[in-house]
Amino acid sequence: MLYHQRPWAVRSRRKLGGAFMEKPDTVKRIETGTGNQLRYVVGSMQGWRTEMEDTHVARIGLGTAEFAGWSFFAICDGHAGRQVADYTAQHLLSTILACSEFHEAAAGSRTATEKNDLMHLVFAKSFLTVR
Repeated sequence: MLYHQRPWAVRSRRKLGGAFMEKPDTVKRIETGTGNQLRYVVGSMQGWRTEMEDTHVARIGLGTAEFAGWSFFAICDGHAGRQVADYTAQHLLSTILACSEFHEAAAGSRTATEKNDLMHLVFAKSFLTVR
């Protein structure tokens, strides 16, 4: 039997009740900020969903003297609900900062390629273990 013939694998074609509005909310919300010789702008729009499902993080300076010159930016996509996006926005940075490979990459004794590889590992581990 082919995958698409399995009853539990067939997606329903009907719309989920209440997930979408009749008209999109087209109000644009804008946030700006500066610091660490950076300027940033974040724009968001709710669209057709009944509630805004996405969130973002824009953090200038990471709270310690060691990383005062660093900044953190993230967009957390809700995918049909805001709970995971909110949780990720609140906890991802602290999870990254707790990762030993992050401090190893930031130490400066490695090549750019090695640091890049370590940061890929940091993000993979952090997304899988965000707490």
